[in-house]
Amino acid sequence: MSKEIIKRRIDSTIRGFGIYSKGFTTYGQEISVVASSSADQDCVWIQFNQQDGTYTPAHLNKENAKTIIDGLQRWLNETQDEMEDD
Repeated sequence: MSKEIIKRRIDSTIRGFGIYSKGFTTYGQEISVVASSSADQDCVWIQFNQQDGTYTPAHLNKENAKTIIDGLQRWLNETQDEMEDD
């Protein structure tokens, strides 16, 4: 997949902020990555929508996002190695 495609938003909010990812957790919670309106720095919200209609947001700047991405990539690499060993 090209970097051009990866950079694009998949949708926009009513206010025009980019939505970069939508999906569901293993427990059926909707999860999305949405651009923040923060004026101080580039940030995103990771939103976990609960089945009861409430949601738990995490507000991340670029450094926070890179830390999360790094942790997820390490986990993916480790679990991929375990799958290959079986």
